[in-house]
This record gives sequence, structure tokens and C-alpha cells, in this order.
Amino acid sequence: FLKGDFDDMPTFTATGQTSNMYFQMPDTPASPLKVTLAWTDPSATMYSSILLINDLDLKVTSPSGKVYYPNGLGKADRLNVIEHIHIPAEEIEAGYYDVEIAAWKLRMDDVAQPFAFVVTGEFVGEATDDIGSTNAPTP
Repeated sequence: FLKGDFDDMPTFTATGQTSNMYFQMPDTPASPLKVTLAWTDPSATMYSSILLINDLDLKVTSPSGKVYYPNGLGKADRLNVIEHIHIPAEEIEAGYYDVEIAAWKLRMDDVAQPFAFVVTGEFVGEATDDIGSTNAPTP
């Protein structure tokens, strides 16, 4: 699954906005679940101690509620514009995984911050972002 290209890139315009996609995984997948988020950050000012201007967050929540954070961290990544989560096949539970991308801090509110993400794995059915659909989990 890929979301985000130059013609139809998702964007955030304010701190606190979120985007969720749900992916249904089978009982015993043969491949891991991999999720990668990327964005281009505006340049920091010269001599700034804060190098990341717009900070987006990636997290994945399993059907049982286990939360996975990017880049091997046990928390949100506050340094990088590429975030990656890898869940080995043997850890995957059957059911819907919630992939959430959030605008944790946009220092330039009202300026669109585009992003792209890719999800690979062995899915059952189509990804959905519609909580109200018959295929989506209950929040």
C-alpha cells in the first residue's frame, strides 16, 4: 500500500491533526509488516538548536493494543524525517492494525506539510480509513 505522490499527497496544516489507515492481517503471515513514513522538512534557521521544524509521528497499534514506535525506539522519534516500523511475521496477530500518522508539532501552522507512507505485508482485503465501514475495526 502506498499513499502519497506528487499529484495526490496527503498533508497536515495544523498541530494535532491525525490520519489513520487500518490493515487486516491474517493468522499466520509469511512476511513482516513494514511501515515507512517520510516528509520533507523546511530548513531550520541558522544556529538553531531545533533542527526538525515540522515533526510528524508514526505509530502502529496491534489488534490487542500493543503499540509499536519507529526506528527501534520505545517512544516517538523527535529527530528524523523518515520513520520506519518493522513487525516480524512471528509477532503479527490476526486482525486490524491501526497505522496512525500525526502532526505532533507544526511550527509553521497553516502551511501544508505533505507526507508519504508505504505499508508492506501480507494483507487480508483492502486497507481502509473509514471507521464506519463494515470492514473497519471498532475504535
